[in-house]
Amino acid sequence: MNRRRFLLAGALAPLAAHGQDFESYRRQQRQGVQGQRQAFDDYRERVRQAFEVYKREHAAAFEAFRKRVERVWREPEFTGAHKWVEYGDDRTTQRVVDFAANEIRIKVVDRPEGSAEGRAEANLADLLGEDFATAFRRDPVAGHVERALSGMPEAVARGEPSGRAVMAELFDSPAPDPDQVRAKARQLLERSRNSRERVKDGAGGWATVISVPLPEERPLAKAREYLPLVRKQAAKRDIGESLVLAVMHTESSFNPMARSHIPAFGLMQIVPESAGRDATQMLMGEPRVLAPSYLYDPGNNIEIGTAYLHLLYYRYMEAVTDSESRLYCAIAGYNTGPGNVARTFTGDTSMASAARVVNRRSGREVYRTLVRELPYRETRHYVKRVTRRMRTYRDL
Repeated sequence: MNRRRFLLAGALAPLAAHGQDFESYRRQQRQGVQGQRQAFDDYRERVRQAFEVYKREHAAAFEAFRKRVERVWREPEFTGAHKWVEYGDDRTTQRVVDFAANEIRIKVVDRPEGSAEGRAEANLADLLGEDFATAFRRDPVAGHVERALSGMPEAVARGEPSGRAVMAELFDSPAPDPDQVRAKARQLLERSRNSRERVKDGAGGWATVISVPLPEERPLAKAREYLPLVRKQAAKRDIGESLVLAVMHTESSFNPMARSHIPAFGLMQIVPESAGRDATQMLMGEPRVLAPSYLYDPGNNIEIGTAYLHLLYYRYMEAVTDSESRLYCAIAGYNTGPGNVARTFTGDTSMASAARVVNRRSGREVYRTLVRELPYRETRHYVKRVTRRMRTYRDL
């Protein structure tokens, strides 16, 4: 009997030990899941903090730069969605590429020791040959933001601005040599001989301005320059090429150095905290903060913008059944967000509720509603412009 008990206890001992091991395993698994959840929460908090740093430092850097410029210029211009603006180190030279007006304006403060017109012409040549790496280095606002984000490496995606000319569409080569640049500057100046004037603006004195019209075909040449990148990303995300180009044209007039106050960056005016966050979640598996150096790279910018269009069309507007209606809603959503699109139809921000209203209307009726009743005038015009420009780029 004792032997049987001994044998039985011996037989059950491994099972008891196994039970203990299983409980230990379950505790470890729970701890692992909790640890992963905590790590993910910690990461999201770092991303949130990085966005706060982004907005704060961008606003502070721009304000400081604005004050320095206004000590020299009474009516300064600054980089925006459709303008790329640079100032010399002493801020007595101002260079503006106005992509919407399709012209370059060079403005220099008059000095008794030298020819203002000669300095303006030298600045034009320097601007035409400038590459992305140099443009980024000369941007004090973007550079300040980039440095401020350096303490958050996990949450931030950075890029390497290239040696490609920002104005490459004016040349036969993406990196023109100095002779090509000087020849192009002379050619453009020849066309602007009657576009010189002196204005009372600089440092309380006079400044010379040269306005240089760019070739009429330049915007289309810029679209063709980016077409291979657009084609690749549009195919990957099942989005029409003409839609991507029309959005790019409307957002920035193909200004690769675009930076608005929001802040939004680059060709497709990516807002890091909204479109950038959602697109990186899809592309990288987790939200990332996209530094200026990342978004000033045209390839990166187009990838993020196209991914966000994909999210708008296939996820956020998924409940809209008619493809034409869904397209119009996605276009509006790119500019103002899905919540404001929904509010146009129902008064609240639920796209699921709005879709039930949208689905009872034709595509044409949805378009009319958006261009008449969207909360913001800018977005109403935006939908019209993108829709019209899509037709321009269908046969590019």
